[in-house]
Amino acid sequence: MEREERESIQDFDRYHDEFWRRMTQSSNTVFYVAEASDGQVVGMVWLSVQQRISGAKFGWVYDLTVDAEFRRRGIGRMLLRRAYDHFKACGISSIGLMVLLDNHSARELYENEGFRERSAYVFKKLD
Repeated sequence: MEREERESIQDFDRYHDEFWRRMTQSSNTVFYVAEASDGQVVGMVWLSVQQRISGAKFGWVYDLTVDAEFRRRGIGRMLLRRAYDHFKACGISSIGLMVLLDNHSARELYENEGFRERSAYVFKKLD
């Protein structure tokens, strides 16, 4: 491996480690996990309270993940409802998240939970 490649990887590793340190130590960030009866972590939700330039606060779901083996058992819905409780306790009245268009099962869950599309992100691949 070339020296430049090694340095690039090390820079990424430092950035990654610093990012996670900041996120897990932020008072605005919370993680909740779902465990199976044997203690195995089978799902998690990553939440944050954000503030707009106007000063209005809102909740943001950065990630909601359920292990493939445990999907379609209500775990994602349970984690979302825990998120609702968390945000309500913080005085938050609206929350958002991002979901990939081709993630049909997640989109179905969010739609059934009352989420509505409000904006779209668009991407372009550069040659």
